[in-house]
Amino acid sequence: MRPSMSIFLEYYQIVLVALCFFQATQSIPPFPHGIGKHADAEDFDSSFIALKMFGSSEGMGWTTNKIPNLEGRVAIVTGANSGIGYFTALELARHGAKTYLACRNPGLAEEAINKIRAIVPGSDLRFLKLDITSLNSAHSAAQEFIKSEERLDILVNNAAIAFKPYELSEDGIELQLCNAIGHFAFTIPLLDLLKKTSKDPESHVRIVNVSSVAHSWVLGTPDFSSVENLNKHSYCPIDRYGLSKLMNILFTNELQRRLSNTNVICASTYPGGVNTKLIAGISVKNYPILKNLGWLTSRTLLTPKDGAITSLYAATALEVEEKDLRSAYFCPFGVAAKPSKLAQDRDLAKKFWELCEKLVKEKIKSLSPAHLKISIHPGK
Repeated sequence: MRPSMSIFLEYYQIVLVALCFFQATQSIPPFPHGIGKHADAEDFDSSFIALKMFGSSEGMGWTTNKIPNLEGRVAIVTGANSGIGYFTALELARHGAKTYLACRNPGLAEEAINKIRAIVPGSDLRFLKLDITSLNSAHSAAQEFIKSEERLDILVNNAAIAFKPYELSEDGIELQLCNAIGHFAFTIPLLDLLKKTSKDPESHVRIVNVSSVAHSWVLGTPDFSSVENLNKHSYCPIDRYGLSKLMNILFTNELQRRLSNTNVICASTYPGGVNTKLIAGISVKNYPILKNLGWLTSRTLLTPKDGAITSLYAATALEVEEKDLRSAYFCPFGVAAKPSKLAQDRDLAKKFWELCEKLVKEKIKSLSPAHLKISIHPGK
């Protein structure tokens, strides 16, 4: 890379980080749905007013107290050992759901399970080994779950890798892009079970893909013609993270179209500016110039507990079904908003789906042809 380009990208990343925190802490966002040319300038994300006025979910109208009784329901939360995922799993378990913590590290998952059991005695919690950076691991995790359960009511695809230097997975996919492609490989084998569960008149089946406002920071239109071209989209870690979050929304929208004749509801979420380990990775490890940002984040951003509320709303709120909020993009705390124009591009969503199908067929050794022919029907 030319020195001038390297310098430009370094400053670009710093600007994005600064804008991230400015947007998360201001009452009126300077860029309602992103800073790129695809942003909807006329739209206004009211959730940021809420963040400024309340500073937390208290007084926001929808809180975890409104989660319905989930006894008899089965849920999976990926990346549930810490942060937003942990508090999502905690509340699902608190309200009666048998909850699987799908994580890469068994030790950390066990610690999280023990913490939840201490808070919710008698809660039914299980560990499911899942590494979203490996398509074979994602597929195997889904198969293990199918062997163990006869229903699946809630799937929250929350796990994420963020702001890492360029590195390829064992499947030749840039690691951060596995945030979406790995979850595709995990979700697809589970769809028959989700559809079966949705036929129960008492069920409220949801698939939630956790995205981010960073989806609208993507520079240019991604090339889904091949994984090699996609890997080259950007040398900037923050831009690649944003691309993975854009792909989460594209996956949600295309999946919902293909499930249009079922009772399964798909949604994507932006949890808000949340002080998690992902943010710490920006400020300390990769961006020394922002070494004091950790002090700022602890005083300006949402806690992971509050950050989980939007995922929980999408996964459990009865009004999501009552209002038929399919393919919705929810901002804090359950506010339906418009994502970027790129995220609403149907052709782009189909191209992303086709790339994922191709990768899954090529990389997953145990794949049966039937796994990609699961009676899902594209919507009109």
